[in-house]
Amino acid sequence: MILSRVCHQRRYFRLACGLALGLALLSACSSDADNDPLGGGPRFLVAGANVITERTATEQRILLGYDDGSFLFDAGIGPEGQRIAFIRQLPATTDAGGEVDFGSDVYLADSDGSRPRNVLAHSQAGEFMRNPTWLNNNELLVNVRGRDRNGQPDLRIEVLDLGTGARKRLIDNAVEIALSPDRKRIVYVLIDPETRIERLTVSDLDGANSIPLTPETSPLVFISSLAWSPDGTTIGFTSADPSTGAVAPEPGSGGALAHPTLQDVWLVRPDGSNLHRLAELAESQPSIAWSSDSKSLYAVGLAGFWRIDPATGAMEVIAPGIPFAQIRLLSD
Repeated sequence: MILSRVCHQRRYFRLACGLALGLALLSACSSDADNDPLGGGPRFLVAGANVITERTATEQRILLGYDDGSFLFDAGIGPEGQRIAFIRQLPATTDAGGEVDFGSDVYLADSDGSRPRNVLAHSQAGEFMRNPTWLNNNELLVNVRGRDRNGQPDLRIEVLDLGTGARKRLIDNAVEIALSPDRKRIVYVLIDPETRIERLTVSDLDGANSIPLTPETSPLVFISSLAWSPDGTTIGFTSADPSTGAVAPEPGSGGALAHPTLQDVWLVRPDGSNLHRLAELAESQPSIAWSSDSKSLYAVGLAGFWRIDPATGAMEVIAPGIPFAQIRLLSD
């Protein structure tokens, strides 16, 4: 009887301790969530106008900003999570000799927005850097839009060594950048220097083994905001389709609206198959980002901030729009 009573007391003691520990952990987690100024839900790194912010659907925190008229673009967190690469475009300047200088530069900052520093300045007036993309902890891919010695457009993708500052040309006549999840392949927009026709293209990092993802007869223009899904199966992008202005849809048909110069969300497989319009945004310069499980696609524009089902195209508004912003998923 005494042994039974002792065992019962011990079991009760263990149960009570376990319950107390569980409540303590729950309280700690709740306290952490309550103390988080951004709350729960997916977190995004957002570059828009003159600030870079970390934000959720309901809250935001400014990490970095300038009050000198600079515009900030294309912020992306490094693989180690400690640094942000972004683009800064300062206002145009005129020197004592009347020479005008303008362009954009590549900057790095710590992940909290501190210690911003210029790591690649434009080398000539009118040279614009965009889309700094982390190849690894020490190298960035950068889209450079400038002019050659004859004054003709010189569009290319370069690799920048952050340790030495050395630049190397990788792919000519290319704009926009997104890497495959294993960072072994790259998708970009190839622009024919004669016809200016755009073709979404995937290749090895050096441009070898290229595959066009849009047909030669594709009407798509303004292809931008490339995003390779984390599972590697799908490439998302935004584009305008001028052919949508030819024939307006019949009432109730669910067909494309007539917005030939505004962009929608499109999907395609890395082998060029299953190219289709996923969702109609009818936006100018929207930005997209995948969820970490590839089951959602986020899009932001002037009219809204949406979560899109990549299987059905169903759209859910999660926040107000952010004009001319670029988003990158931090966590979800």
